[in-house]
Amino acid sequence: MGKSLNGKELGKGIVQDKNGVFRARFVNRFGKTVVIRSASLTEIRKKLMESKYEDYSKSNLSNPELTLAEWYNIWMETYEISIRDSTRHQYDKMFEKVKEVIGSIKMKDLNTTVIQQALNNLPSDAYRKRIRSILHSMLEKAVEDNILTRNPAKKARWNVAHDSKIPKKPMTFEQEQLFVNYIYKPRCKQSKLEHVELFEFMLETGMRLGEATGLEWKSVDFEEGIIYVNTNLVTTMAKESDGTVKGRYPRFHYPKTEMGKRKIPMTDRARELLVYEMERDKRIKKEHKPLEGFEDLVFVTWLNTPIYDDTIRRSLQKISRELREIDPTFPSVSPHILRHTFATRCVENGVNIKTLQNILGHSNFKTTMDTYAHTTDDILMSEIKKFEGRKSEEQAKDENWPKTGQNKFEKLEILMYADEFTKTS
Repeated sequence: MGKSLNGKELGKGIVQDKNGVFRARFVNRFGKTVVIRSASLTEIRKKLMESKYEDYSKSNLSNPELTLAEWYNIWMETYEISIRDSTRHQYDKMFEKVKEVIGSIKMKDLNTTVIQQALNNLPSDAYRKRIRSILHSMLEKAVEDNILTRNPAKKARWNVAHDSKIPKKPMTFEQEQLFVNYIYKPRCKQSKLEHVELFEFMLETGMRLGEATGLEWKSVDFEEGIIYVNTNLVTTMAKESDGTVKGRYPRFHYPKTEMGKRKIPMTDRARELLVYEMERDKRIKKEHKPLEGFEDLVFVTWLNTPIYDDTIRRSLQKISRELREIDPTFPSVSPHILRHTFATRCVENGVNIKTLQNILGHSNFKTTMDTYAHTTDDILMSEIKKFEGRKSEEQAKDENWPKTGQNKFEKLEILMYADEFTKTS
């Protein structure tokens, strides 16, 4: 990933020379390095995309044997050249889910049935939705380039019936208590004891996974009781020239929006967890040297290395399966569900939606409302039932109040008229 003179990431294969000129290079189909120059970043990206596409066109697009996996690589290197490494990694992980099933299928043999069968084999609607989106985008480009006559992913469904329908919803208060109590018990073999405090910390703060794993001690103010969210830890995959993964490494990213940079007030429990991590951190540093550039992380492994997101996701999935043996209705817990659960508890306890927006780091108020409107509706219905119960007790004592089956608004109108009549008499 090349950088500009001021340190800004420019995209794969692009650098900025000392004279300010942008330079891009790629290896063509003959194995030769092609160099492109331009004074404009926008122009260099355009030229690079066009040059790569032309090269791919001559080498692959005329090939009737072109497979879906080959087209994915073409699409990524041609049209998605400027995306973040972390986004590329996510795309690659998603595509791997179907690559082993339909990656070897020739583009000319693709149809909706083939796509749908591949999606049906995925474990959840969330996976199906993401992968269907990737397939739709890459195959739409194939249609535009006359490789396909139509997009076979367009009519493929992601929300299909599945044997194990697991609700994708926040934990109830009772389920949250069950979760927290369970992860600290020795019989919870899958929790990886080094992570349980992180799980509970996310329930106490509503932080995103990358925000929590990327939290540094310099962003924790014990005196003011404030947690500053300034960074996001992501995992980047290092690959060989043939596309095979040779390793992964962590890196910091800054929040996408200004709202992402925010302050979160500490709960008493969040403070206790941070104090525990501080003592744990001292013990770990005596035995293991931290990774360079990540010396200040709050949450680390017992080897003093950053915590990878896929490790956390797998651990939570296993814990969810264990808890469904106790409670069959227990949801499938993910990092987002921990965040969702925190926000739901906030709404249930009367936290203002605008305040919640700031805590969560939503740049758009509508996002917060759309996500938690159902929660506020549930609370309103619950409160109105309490009101009706109290009101009914008072009404039962009032002889003038309409009885069951009587139009109370009509009766109210009669009473108001009678009152006016008394005043004028």
